[in-house]
Amino acid sequence: MPGLRAAFVDVGLKRDGFLSADSARELAEDQHGDGPPPPINKLVREGDSLLVQVARDAFGDKGARLTTSLSLPGRTLIYSPYRTGVALSRRILDEKERQRLSDALEELLGDDEGVIVRTNAEGAGPEEFSQELDALRQVWRTILRNADKVDPPAVIHTDLGVVARAVRDYVASPETAVFVDDAEALADAKAYAGTIMPALVDRMSLYTGSGSLFDRHELEDQVAEVFEPSVPLPGGGRIIIETTAALTAIDVDSKGRNRGNPEEAALQTNLEAAEEVGRQLRLRGIGGAVVVDFIQMRRRGNAERVVEALREVLHEDPAPTDVGTLSRFGLLEMTRRRTGPALSEIVSQACPVCEGRGSIDTAETAADHALATAEREAEENPGGSLTIVAVPDVISAIERTADADALGRRLGCKITLRRDEAFAPDHFDVVRDN
Repeated sequence: MPGLRAAFVDVGLKRDGFLSADSARELAEDQHGDGPPPPINKLVREGDSLLVQVARDAFGDKGARLTTSLSLPGRTLIYSPYRTGVALSRRILDEKERQRLSDALEELLGDDEGVIVRTNAEGAGPEEFSQELDALRQVWRTILRNADKVDPPAVIHTDLGVVARAVRDYVASPETAVFVDDAEALADAKAYAGTIMPALVDRMSLYTGSGSLFDRHELEDQVAEVFEPSVPLPGGGRIIIETTAALTAIDVDSKGRNRGNPEEAALQTNLEAAEEVGRQLRLRGIGGAVVVDFIQMRRRGNAERVVEALREVLHEDPAPTDVGTLSRFGLLEMTRRRTGPALSEIVSQACPVCEGRGSIDTAETAADHALATAEREAEENPGGSLTIVAVPDVISAIERTADADALGRRLGCKITLRRDEAFAPDHFDVVRDN
């Protein structure tokens, strides 16, 4: 699709994947050149077979976003077979450590490969890097061999399971104790830990206690709280989170916390909200555009403190974020890279009654719609008889307007009203009887 500067790629799923020209630079003859990429129809042709990676999962009515810039994540490194050189995580702040890591990796890399150094690499030595690089190179060779053996579309490689992935991404020390309540998942996690942190294996155990592991640590209640729109703050205020198709809006509410100095109360509530906003974005997997409506403050220095507090919290966020400034109305715009569907999209679906609107028609409104539908049907097909079917409340609302005989005389046909408890509260049907 040259107009979109992208191609749709059959990846064997219900919806085709989306490959933009920017994400297909590796297919260009001069793939490391500066400037915009070539047109998409210079990079791919209909019928081509491509080796692509899912950069973002499918969500809603959008297919998976694809890239030809393949990368393989490890514990300390992300291996990039098509990108050269060393890039470092922006969360590694110490300049001496950044230089040490860069020098160590430059010694280990070939001319046609590259790595991104993850935050977990801080303090790691050349031997650990060498072992992980060799393991990732072996994975890449296996991918290339498998790609030659399959008929596309086909899966060539998948990431680790969720438990092993958590060990890779979140366990920084072999002194950490890890409990898993599923024997198969524990075996997978131990197999992975044995390749990157052997000392951790002996500290990984199968949970055999009574009750659920989540219940023991009161996680079920914490998970349930993630889906509540209102989140309390320690000082008595709250934030309210609402997601729309265009953006996520977060309102900071003092909830009556206005005793004493109003400016100081607003500042403290906003500082607490900034910390909680960063936490909730990660917990809920919220991505895209976000607007936070902080409580207005008069002093510029206080506004800067709130923005800096939010940036500090987001510094540890694995998804890249871009935070703007606080406007004079107390609004802050920011973006967070969408790496997949939000948690709410994974575990829930649109309400079948309100179809995701969050509200339904009253019985009176549904009755009006039913009568209007019956009137249109009577005008288009005069005579005969019609039956209006709905729940009892809607039928009762129709009867408060007029009885069936009066309706029939007005519409010029026989009208029958039928109650059906199986209908949704605001749904109805107008049926022409034979």
